[in-house]
Amino acid sequence: MAAAASPRGASLLALLLFLAAFAIQYAIGAIIALYPTTAAGGYDPKSYQVAFGLCLALEIATFVLFIANWRLFRAPPREGVEMAG
Repeated sequence: MAAAASPRGASLLALLLFLAAFAIQYAIGAIIALYPTTAAGGYDPKSYQVAFGLCLALEIATFVLFIANWRLFRAPPREGVEMAG
């Protein structure tokens, strides 16, 4: 039963990653669009700094939470398999 659900789980994970990538790209574009255009017709460089800076801050916060809770994400040891260290 679990082997039959594996492809569906992988497909769901791929869909979620695709939707998350779309949402992040949309959010970056929305942040950049908040700033006025320059005289040359492009977007203000500050808008890119803010948008990508927020992405970086989110990634750093996620990494810190992952490191702080690393025991929650570790796979339990399997019986009969010795762990090094």
